[in-house]
Parts: sequence; C-alpha cells; structure tokens
Amino acid sequence: MKKHFLGIICLVYSLIIVYVWAFNYLDNYIAPSMQIYIKLSLIPMIVMGISFCLVDFSYKFKVSDIILFAPLILVFIAGDANLSTTLANNKMVKLSKKNDIVLVDDTSKEVVNDKDEKDVEPVKEVEEIFFDIEDETYSYLADYITYMKGAQKFVGKTIRFRGFAVDYSEYLDDGYSAIGKYSITCCAADAEFSGFVVKYDFSKLESHSWYEVVGKLELVKDSEGYDMVVVNPTSVTQIISNEKQYVYSCNNYGKDACSKILEYDLEY
Repeated sequence: MKKHFLGIICLVYSLIIVYVWAFNYLDNYIAPSMQIYIKLSLIPMIVMGISFCLVDFSYKFKVSDIILFAPLILVFIAGDANLSTTLANNKMVKLSKKNDIVLVDDTSKEVVNDKDEKDVEPVKEVEEIFFDIEDETYSYLADYITYMKGAQKFVGKTIRFRGFAVDYSEYLDDGYSAIGKYSITCCAADAEFSGFVVKYDFSKLESHSWYEVVGKLELVKDSEGYDMVVVNPTSVTQIISNEKQYVYSCNNYGKDACSKILEYDLEY
C-alpha cells in the first residue's frame, strides 16, 4: 500500500472521470467547451497510475493522505451533480398557494387543466415570437434584454422562454418575479442564476417550479429610477419539464450558437 498508493489514487481519479463521462454527467460539472481538457487528462493520469503501480518505489503513507479519496466520496454524495433550484437564492423561500395555472405535458403538447385532467384542449396559437429563447442563447439574451440600453429598441416584441421561479422579492419591486435557469461559464462552481424579470406577482407562482412564459417586452423604471426591460406576460404556464436547469455561454456551444445572437442585430 505504501509503495503503490499514488498509482491507485491516479487510477481512482481516472475512473471518476470515466464514470461521469459515460453517464453523461459532465455537463453538470463542466461547460461543454471545457470538457476536452478533462478528457485529455485521462491519458497522463492512466499512464502515471499504471507506472506507479508497476514500478517499485518508496512512498511513506500518511493518515492525512486519505483526503485524496475525497473526490470519490463526493461523486457518490453528489449523484448526477444537478444543483437544486432552491440554491438560486440563499434565503428561506416561502411557498405560495397554487393559482389557476395550467400544466403542460411536453410529450403531448396539450394543455391539461390541473382541476380536471379530463378537460383537454389544443394549445392556442400565439402571435409571432420574436425572441424564442433557446438554451444556446439563454444566458446571453437574459442579461442583454434586462440590463442593456440597446434592448429598448425591442420593446413591444414578443418573447417566449422557460425557467424556474425564484423568490427575488428582496431585490424586485412588488408585482415582479424572476424566472430563469443556472448559467455556467466554466464549471458548476461558478453557476449563477440567469433569467428574466416578469411583470407578474410572485405570490401567483410556486417557488422553484418550472414555467413557460410568453409576453411582450416592456420598459419600466426600477425602484432606484433606472430603466429596465421586463416581460409583460400574456401567458404564464406551469410546465412539467425534464430539461436541464443549466445553460452555458454561446461560446461553449460553438460558433453556430453565437451566430444566432447576431440575427437579432443587438446594439450596445
């Protein structure tokens, strides 16, 4: 054990990487564009692990070296490493009563009324969507539309997006809600909430539940007098969603994703 401990550690770390890669968990830890580096690290780690195990060399094992097994323990604790939506803010969240919101089954694309699941009707057509937010452009457009002055030229345009509701009442005026996803630039350690401000009372939402919002962009003043572009919704629909709560910068998706942003002729 004393002689081959480092080799065993290298091989264990290699198995951890293979495990999260094989089960498609890497996206939950690292942004897509950064994954190539962790995958390439497998080669030297496996070579070193095998070399240390085969070569007879002296290494004095210390009790403190057990800490090197911490990543293995964390993998079992973390599971698929999906951050809970409750971590989007660091304060106690109060759950509100459920209002007359409909549930949408993504597989059937039909509206199912929560009070009577037998009442089924086709989804109503909405007017032309100008901003149909996809994961590839989510974090970029969320920041741009909310905070950039150039977004004011899009006031009156219709937007559609999905996300989970977060209690940001400490930061937003009464009658406004925040709905979005986690944005990751490099890895899960830098994940932060990225979303849209919706002109909709948070008491009408279930905290951390998922919603699809369709509405028009509207220019308002925040509590400090600054301009802010928000979504004035025509529909706020609670959805049953299995999609990931993570989105990444367009650079992490490749050039095609960034080119989608250019189609909007954004001004800065």
